[in-house]
Amino acid sequence: MFLDLTEECPLTKEKSYKYRLCGYCGNGFKFINVCFVALTFAITTMLVLQIIYTENILQNYFSLRSVHGAVATDYSNCSQIGTRILRKLGNAVDAAIAATICMTVVAPHKTGLGGGGYMMIHNYKNHTHPIVIDFANNTAKGFFAKAGLRLPALLKGLEFAHASYGKLPWHDVVEPSAKLAREGFVVSKDLVDEISKNTDYGMLYNGPSNPCVLQLHELANTLDMVAKYGAK
Repeated sequence: MFLDLTEECPLTKEKSYKYRLCGYCGNGFKFINVCFVALTFAITTMLVLQIIYTENILQNYFSLRSVHGAVATDYSNCSQIGTRILRKLGNAVDAAIAATICMTVVAPHKTGLGGGGYMMIHNYKNHTHPIVIDFANNTAKGFFAKAGLRLPALLKGLEFAHASYGKLPWHDVVEPSAKLAREGFVVSKDLVDEISKNTDYGMLYNGPSNPCVLQLHELANTLDMVAKYGAK
């Protein structure tokens, strides 16, 4: 059909079939234009929807990050407890205290209620110098110093930090660790190794193996008392 078309077709109207064919050619060009416009509109619409969808995802992503934040510890149980504290609208101090108390449950060979430590707190909003709470110098003095005894300063230090900078009630910060001790947790390999090296640990924890679930009811009762009455 298109073989009959020549360059003179648009200029010569002597043969009607050429005119009709050229008319058909013009209609075909219009059809191509319509398809091109429709395709352009479809692509533009898809791009706009993609931009809107991406903006919504980014807004939700950054809003979640700004509201909840993150907590990192050596053990997933304690990281989860700290994160839940943030989701309950607690602040970073609440989360740090909750995670530290959890560490006394799952990692007593690293952190214990009878130990001490430091806490550094920085408020990025007021651009002031960080605040350091020192409760590490808890070695007994005088007659008991020769025995290498230490005062249980960890709870006092954490309680002071919570009273000064915490947001949630003290009970809400301590209770998750008491629940974990009572319900049990999977013993880590490094705790098993430490227990095997220390006979005192073995008597206390009855020589658990890895993996196994360890329940510490006496420690849970102690933490219940701490949650209710504080570090008295």
